[in-house]
Amino acid sequence: MSNNSNNNTLTFSIPSSTSDTPHKILLHQAANADEDQGLSETNTGFVMWPSAVMLSHHISKNPSIVLGDENSPNGDVMELGAGCGLVGLTAATLLQQQNDHNSSDDNEDKVIFTDYNPVVLENLQKNIELNDFDVDHQVLGLDWFDQEEHQEQQQQQLAD
Repeated sequence: MSNNSNNNTLTFSIPSSTSDTPHKILLHQAANADEDQGLSETNTGFVMWPSAVMLSHHISKNPSIVLGDENSPNGDVMELGAGCGLVGLTAATLLQQQNDHNSSDDNEDKVIFTDYNPVVLENLQKNIELNDFDVDHQVLGLDWFDQEEHQEQQQQQLAD
């Protein structure tokens, strides 16, 4: 991991299982936590958790987790509590690599990024744009404690 101190952008090099060239994933880490609410459960999305780095490495070394194989088909990927989105972006990178290799646009797999905090969701969208991939994706707010609000939000997003 390297840090471009000019704009809080981190560059992650995730090993590739198919080449010697690692996957490069750019992440902007939001600078400020949600101080107004002051709750630790709203601030977790501002941290790059070691588990996200480890899981990203694991799925890069074992791409069939995302891409499927003869025993298990591929499908949509949902990152719950995405934070900065490293795991979802790693999955999107693998899907993009597969799409580029197959030279077809018939792959309908989607990466869905979820989190609770609206500032974290904005940062997730920024990170998706930083990586400029051509994989179907969606960023959704997800509140585990207010499912009615989530259902209304999902219906509104589907209507748009």
